[in-house]
Amino acid sequence: MRRLVRSSAFALAALALGACDGAELPSPADGGAGGGAPSAAERARFDFPIETPRPGDAAAAAPRVAAAQQELRLGHAPEALAHLRAALELDPACLDALLLRGTIGLQRSFAYEPLQALAAFRAARLVDPQSLPARVGEASARLALEDDVGAAPLFVELAADDEAGRIAPSDDQRAIVRRGLAQIALRAGQFEAALLDAERALKLRPERTTLALRAEIFERMGRPDDARADLALALAQKGDDASLHFAAARIERKLGAIELAERHLRAYQALLPFEEDASSAFKEDHARRVQLRRDFLAAWPEHRRARHLLIRELQAAREFAEAKRELEALVAAAPGDGEAWFLLAQVHHAQGDAAAARAAADRMLATGVAQPVYDDLLRQLAAKSDGAK
Repeated sequence: MRRLVRSSAFALAALALGACDGAELPSPADGGAGGGAPSAAERARFDFPIETPRPGDAAAAAPRVAAAQQELRLGHAPEALAHLRAALELDPACLDALLLRGTIGLQRSFAYEPLQALAAFRAARLVDPQSLPARVGEASARLALEDDVGAAPLFVELAADDEAGRIAPSDDQRAIVRRGLAQIALRAGQFEAALLDAERALKLRPERTTLALRAEIFERMGRPDDARADLALALAQKGDDASLHFAAARIERKLGAIELAERHLRAYQALLPFEEDASSAFKEDHARRVQLRRDFLAAWPEHRRARHLLIRELQAAREFAEAKRELEALVAAAPGDGEAWFLLAQVHHAQGDAAAARAAADRMLATGVAQPVYDDLLRQLAAKSDGAK
């Protein structure tokens, strides 16, 4: 879903003024790349020249790609990107590295760089013009950049090839194509067509991005109750998504639930900096980050992951004693919380208590966490111990 409001102050003013009837607040159907033909400068921005990558040392690049995938599984985006840069230096035509680089660039929770993603997917298509992930990726990157003129024919072609049996996409890829077509139709004000494609996408994958999109379509169609229901489902999947809370605040105010709207708005304000501010200053401002996590927890205490996020910030700030207090209370209330035991193992280790760290790791495994996660945790703890020595 397109991020429309980047300033929490503006969001507060918009909601306080009651700009929630679908006319005053910005919407994907208002302006944007779908509102008219792009200028020559915009086309040059999207269609910059790219040379076909030359093959290099594929055997040397492969371990780097595998390392990048492993880092991503652990949630380490910067480390993954470093491995991918090394892989592409070794082999500029490494298709797996290009595809993974593009995928990371479209993830808001990692390193959101849609223009870099577009470059990676376009290069991947030069390496392999028939690569389905590259085709879907380029269309998705153009959509993220609001290049609807460039994205629409790519999505239409993918849908036509699928229906004719020329390609065999996964359900995930089919859902991405239908969601893309729905978003383009919405921006063009074609609500019925947008709803049809959104519902086709949801039948394939009922995930939050498409639920949020259908909620936006419902709102534009004057169906706020339906929009509320979809946003509730989306928030159940990811309750720490700032854009979902802003959309919910708008809908709840429209429906007269002012107190709930204000709670959503406070959650939005607490979450937005983590999604929008990629500066080193914010990353290193641990006091502010901890306070924002506390603000989110206060606004949305029913979201259990809110406490996990707070604890992670306390760890980053090296406030291990406070993190331990939070974790001990959390596992006492929810002994089956595998992530809490994972974090507690890290905190015990940071405090020099290796036996308690191992015991917490064992408790994590007993909650049903997958064996590879347990093995990775033990390796992390061992590596930190070796580093300390």
